[in-house]
Order: sequence, then structure tokens, then C-alpha cells
Amino acid sequence: MTDKQPTQAMIALYDRFTHVGDLSRREMVAQMARLAGGMAAANALLGLIAARTDAAPLVAADDARITVGNVRFPVGGGREMAGYLAQPAKGAAMAPRVLVIHENRGLNDHIRDVARRLAAEGLVALAADFLAPAGGTPTLGDGATSAEDKARSMIGALDRQQTVADGVATLQWLATVAPGKGAPGAVGFCWGGGMVNALAVAAGPALRAGAAYYGAAPQDVTGAARVKARLLLHYAGLDERINAMGPAWQAALTAAGVQFEAHTYPGVNHAFNNDSSPARYDEAAADLAWQRTLTLLKSVSSLSAIASYSAGMSTSPPESPAAALPPGPAALCTAAKVRRLSRQVSQIYDDALNLHGLTIGQFGLLACLSRRRGLAIGALAERLAADASTVSRLVKPLAGDGLLRIEIDPEDRRGRLVWLTDAGHQRRAAAQAGWQAAQDVMEARLGNGRLAALRFLLDESYERLEIAE
Repeated sequence: MTDKQPTQAMIALYDRFTHVGDLSRREMVAQMARLAGGMAAANALLGLIAARTDAAPLVAADDARITVGNVRFPVGGGREMAGYLAQPAKGAAMAPRVLVIHENRGLNDHIRDVARRLAAEGLVALAADFLAPAGGTPTLGDGATSAEDKARSMIGALDRQQTVADGVATLQWLATVAPGKGAPGAVGFCWGGGMVNALAVAAGPALRAGAAYYGAAPQDVTGAARVKARLLLHYAGLDERINAMGPAWQAALTAAGVQFEAHTYPGVNHAFNNDSSPARYDEAAADLAWQRTLTLLKSVSSLSAIASYSAGMSTSPPESPAAALPPGPAALCTAAKVRRLSRQVSQIYDDALNLHGLTIGQFGLLACLSRRRGLAIGALAERLAADASTVSRLVKPLAGDGLLRIEIDPEDRRGRLVWLTDAGHQRRAAAQAGWQAAQDVMEARLGNGRLAALRFLLDESYERLEIAE
């Protein structure tokens, strides 16, 4: 035993061993012994830095608030995934869904506990084992190599493209087979945080929200244009390796018009959320990040009933947007005004439109456009009450998805005209149902008086619009 506490150099050494992969365990322990002043002290300090397999769970498997069980399901090509499904004992059928993605140690007891914590908060949580196609997360070592080290080696040997495809298929299973309502969110830690970022690109609208804890950014940040999820990026202040990837990824998300928040927690280490690692766990940062994560996962899915509402409505409105969208919804061209009413109202409309892969701003842009007449960026900016650069950022991802087309203005060769495509018209039509569903939710939540005030604002804005096909 030792009274010493791990230094930052010791924690950095262990992080290098577990993530960079240029040190064997023998080499890492030898260097740790030099830092600690002896092998006995090194082993004791490693016990504080590494995650403990015997750590007590925060939510037990037999907690009366939840039910748990193991699941297996196909993901295509003869491959099979496995996971641990935790759900509320009551109300699971209407609960939001979330995919929990493990660290580079595979699906272990700590990640199962995280899934149970989410279930106790009212979510249906699937902790998937991404090593299942390779035989599953090891539970026993072989004498020379621990189960944890074996899992890390297996993670490193995975085919990234195939693993991301498995993740997309897992989201599909969660959305169609598991209890719950609505498209799922995802939360991942370490390796799993990087997978959340990768799935946000690959899954498109199939992922509604993602919380990435100290996760690597995609190598190709241009994929940000395909992200439809709302993202929450948690960074540890002392995690130089991961933090170095953040600025380029965040800049790409901003350019693509993706809704995201990034938070850096000063003075904490990589894995600060893992309460089975005494030296790296930081209670204050972990609690704050957890509350932010719960807010994201619950709020994005809290209106999942909108999906059912929308599914039953016609998606083929009349050709004219003025006829298709009554005065309230037509005022989407100035949807920024909705945001200024309150965060609650903003959340309701965001959630409704996110089910159709759109933000309020993007839907507002579609509402201002026609398939028969192109509009210049400047004219769009006036209708949206926004600056031209903001409108350009909205246009780019929609054009990339084929919802808009951009052509040279024949009257001004330096200018560009933006047109609505057939696909854009159909997306706008489908999302109209979401908007109407949000109106109904607002009426139920805000009451007729406050809703009337909102509609007055929207109608007043509509008076100033000139929308015609």
C-alpha cells in the first residue's frame, strides 16, 4: 500500500498505454515504477488510475425501478450484435430510446450500470457490445493478458467501416424492435464517444441526438454536412490528445448548420465520468456533464409522440406554400421569432422538426422557397430576417441533401438563385405535420392564452411575407 496519489504524469502515461498503443503493459509498468519510486508503489497507484472491475454499481440490476436483460439481434451479412437492454419498469412503451456505447474496454459492468442509470431516469437504454461480431467482450484473461487488455486489442483490430455500419443497424433495431418511442439518441464514452461522432455522420436522421464524452472527431470532418442529430460534446480540460481534434470538427459542424454544444471541463482528465477510476473521476464535472446529457436525451425525445401524429397526416399538400401552410406555419420564414419567445417553445418546435431531419432555420428556409421561381441569397436573407452568411450556411447542407438546387442568376452572373427541388417540397410537406403537431403540444402545454399570443406574432410576421409559387 502507499499513501501517494497518482501524478498527472502517471495518468498521462496510463492514457498513452490505453489509447495510443505504443507501449506494452510491461513497458508501461516499468515507466510507472520509475515515476512512483518502486514496483510496489507503481502497482498500488495503477489500482487508482485504472478502472476497477469490483466497483459497486449506482443502480443495481434488481432495482425495482427498472427491468434488464441481454439481447441479441442480426445486423446484416450474417453478423449478429449483442447488448444489455435496460428499461423503466413502468412506461417503457412511451420512453425515449438511447444507445450506450462503451469505452475501448468493451461492454463491461460499468457500462451496464450506465445503462441502468439511464433506465432509472426514464429512458430505454441499449448498451451494445461492439465486440459481439468478434466473439464478444472478454470476461477472463489468459494469465499473461488481462480481459481488459484483450478487449482493447480486439477494439483496435475492428474494421472501422464495418463497425460503424453495425452501429447504424443497431440504431435501426433499437428504433423498430425495442420498447420506447421515437428515433434513438446515443451516448458514448472514450472510444464510444468517437463512435457517437461517426454515427452522427453515417446515420443521418436515424440518430436524433448524440452525447460524446471525450470522443475522437472523425478524420474527415466534411461529413459534418450529413449530420442531422443535435450533438453535445464533452471535453476534459487535461485531455490534450482528444482536445486537439475538437476545433476542426466544431468548425465543420458550425459551417454545416448543425446544432451542437461543446463543453470543456477545466482541470479534469480523460474518463472523468468513469466513477470506477478513483484517480480520474471528477464528481463535479461528471455530475454537470450527466445533467446536460440527460437534458439532451430527454428533451430531444420528449415529443416522440409527434412521430406517430405526423405519420398519420398527409404528406402531399397543395402546390402553393401559402395554401399548404396556414398563417401560423407559413411564418416559418421568420421562425427565429419563435426562439425568442422562450427556450421551451424553441425546444418544442426543434423536436418536432428534427423528426424530419430539419432544424427550425432549415424548415423556415424551405418554407420561403418555390420550385417555380428561384430566390437570391439576399432576398432569402430579408425574408428570414437574417444575414446573408447565415442563409448561406443554411443552404449548403440542404443543397447537399438534394433538397435545394443552386443556379447562376441569369440577370446577375455573379449571383446565385436558390430553388426548391421535388425532394425539398416533399420534405417540407412531411415536416409540416411535425409543425402542426408542435402547435398541438404547445396548446396543451401553454394554454390557449399564451398560444394565442404566439400565433399573433406569427400571423403578424406572415403579413409581411410574399410567398407565391
